[in-house]
Amino acid sequence: AKGGTASGSITVTAGDGGTALVTNDSNRVLYGSDNYRESAIRQWLNSSAAAESVWTPQTDFDRPPRWHTGEGGVEKQAGFMNGMDADFLAAIGKTAKVTARNAVTDGGGVNGLTKSDRTDDYFFLPSKSEIYGGTEVSGVDEGSPYPYYAKPYSGLSAAGTGGDSNRIKYKNDTAQIWWIRTPRVQNSNEVYAVFASGAVYTNNANGSGRVSPACNII
Repeated sequence: AKGGTASGSITVTAGDGGTALVTNDSNRVLYGSDNYRESAIRQWLNSSAAAESVWTPQTDFDRPPRWHTGEGGVEKQAGFMNGMDADFLAAIGKTAKVTARNAVTDGGGVNGLTKSDRTDDYFFLPSKSEIYGGTEVSGVDEGSPYPYYAKPYSGLSAAGTGGDSNRIKYKNDTAQIWWIRTPRVQNSNEVYAVFASGAVYTNNANGSGRVSPACNII
């Protein structure tokens, strides 16, 4: 203690039990995780549960979104499927999708590393390639462009991330930022989104934005 006098010494020896500690990536701590398979938004899209019952942690580092806790005055949200017409939901089939992994924490991405995740969901976010934004990782097929986003409806000469009017989504006549599922593979915390101009950029995974989910009717 401050002002005290040392009265002896303590010998420290290494033990042989316990649990090895694992640390989270610092960017994920600050800005969120870009892993779509583990994401809160994917849980929400495929849940019909009531508010406060939608989200469960997927990893040791997972933390609840504000729409689950109500933190900061954010309204708590029921699952996306909650309250939908039963006949409509009965016509929706699960769709298998592939999503690239980042190269920083998830073993995917660049330099020939082509690991990816498969998800089977009722509702899903489109990928970068599916909105005619180009391929994020050579060797990871995240899906062919949907006809709505590709030629002849696209204003781009080829698939790319530049502004494209047919990608713009509106709420109350105001263009919105909306998420897609593809991560920026060089980072652990960045996910692609379509901005108000229709251009595709990255945004921190804990940033704000809207969704334009897709589904398949069987």
